[in-house]
Amino acid sequence: MSAAKASLLFLPSAVAATMAAWQVQRMQWKQGIVDEATCNMEQQPVDLLQGTVPEFRRVAVQGVYDHSRAAFVGPRPLSYEPKDPAVKLGMRPMLVTPGALKSGFLLVQPLTSSDK
Repeated sequence: MSAAKASLLFLPSAVAATMAAWQVQRMQWKQGIVDEATCNMEQQPVDLLQGTVPEFRRVAVQGVYDHSRAAFVGPRPLSYEPKDPAVKLGMRPMLVTPGALKSGFLLVQPLTSSDK
């Protein structure tokens, strides 16, 4: 077999090995993001109006809902994922899209802070 034919046979294997290594690196990167999000969700909520809030961090704010400016957004797929880390911590289930079970509307209401 000539060297050109041998290199053509080796090329797909090299590409597949490179892609496999990239997928492993990508999986480790994503697992780091998930670990960071889980760690931040387990911490106590911070006051939203005190400045910048780290990513994936729970927040607390006090105020009054402005019902006159409420809006329905939808239709949207609605489902509650029981494997959600928030549910494991005893918090309300969060709205997620994967594996949507039914359609509905989201109610969006502005919150007027009493600290203005």
